[in-house]
Amino acid sequence: MPPRPPMLSDWKTYVSTFNLTTIAPIAPVHHLILDVLVAAKSLSLACTSKKYYDLIIPPLYHNLEIDEKNFESIFHGLTVEVLRTPERQRSSNNTRQQHEIGERKWNLLKTVKHLTLSDAYSASRFVNQVISDLEPLSDQVWLGPENMGLRRYRIFRNCEHLKFTAELMSAFAITYTEERLIDFGSDQVTNRHLYDSVGEIIFHCQPDSLCMEWPHKWSPNSYFLEDMYDRDKDGNFDDCDMTLSISIDGFLHEIVEYLNYFDDLDTRNKIRFRFHLRYEDLCIPTQMYPTHLPEHKFIFDLQDSIQELTAPSRDPSTNSLTSLLGDNVTPPNVKYLIKYEEGFQQIIEKILVEMGQDKPSLSKVHTTKEEELICPCCKY
Repeated sequence: MPPRPPMLSDWKTYVSTFNLTTIAPIAPVHHLILDVLVAAKSLSLACTSKKYYDLIIPPLYHNLEIDEKNFESIFHGLTVEVLRTPERQRSSNNTRQQHEIGERKWNLLKTVKHLTLSDAYSASRFVNQVISDLEPLSDQVWLGPENMGLRRYRIFRNCEHLKFTAELMSAFAITYTEERLIDFGSDQVTNRHLYDSVGEIIFHCQPDSLCMEWPHKWSPNSYFLEDMYDRDKDGNFDDCDMTLSISIDGFLHEIVEYLNYFDDLDTRNKIRFRFHLRYEDLCIPTQMYPTHLPEHKFIFDLQDSIQELTAPSRDPSTNSLTSLLGDNVTPPNVKYLIKYEEGFQQIIEKILVEMGQDKPSLSKVHTTKEEELICPCCKY
């Protein structure tokens, strides 16, 4: 090995003339280099052997986000176009049993623990392409739950948590509302695959928990709704929030309907629903969803800070933490999660004293200091 040049400015020259023909000089640290590359998830190292492939690639799928940009690459290997048997170009003396086509991708997708669907494209394509190539869920529903064991394919077999982003929830709401307004078999509805995807996604994931980002900026931007609502002076649709809440309520019932087809019968009742929302979005869903689905637990994860909730400029009767603590009709299957901040306990106790209520009212409110209540999507 040539001596290291004395000046850092000569490093490029040193590297360009350095020619390592054996790993003997780095043998003492060879294992450390490999450990670093494995920890850094080096794709180049993963291509060198099955050993490093198995160490590096599967963990990359543990926390998977699917969107329009990466959809095709994630499901590459599970579609009709790729499932054709490749032509043999030459004979081989290898007698090793061949893997089934697509088996490697199947095994990778089985390692997914936390799945995020980011947009309408990924959800509808999941049904339109992937599931249509593997058997539609509707056939299995017709056969009845007693025959679900006949279905060989469930893609995300180890999914623990499923997340729908605000963009996807907005698309679900618009599609659901359009379906209610006109004949769903009409050619006017072009996005029916998105609506159909709800049951398929739930079936193939069967998660322990499902979180949904509340679409704060949602509006019924479809021309189907123009004739239903008047616009206010700011150009917004009246009763838009109620329409959104009704849409998501129908969306949740669609999910629960498909829980009957879960492989594990215990899973159908243990799935936990969580909404990431602001306080001003809270009033309608709190009243609606938990009472309609009493067997499931709900967590409303408030994104507001404690200072925002108790700001003097906010109406204490409707838009503050005061009304939340004073809500005596909260269903027992509901918890509120608020960001923990210094002085939180004192602020809560002060509000309770002003309201003439006891500390037990605090039992419905939890903070992010209780780590077990933090959403999995916030941990990874």
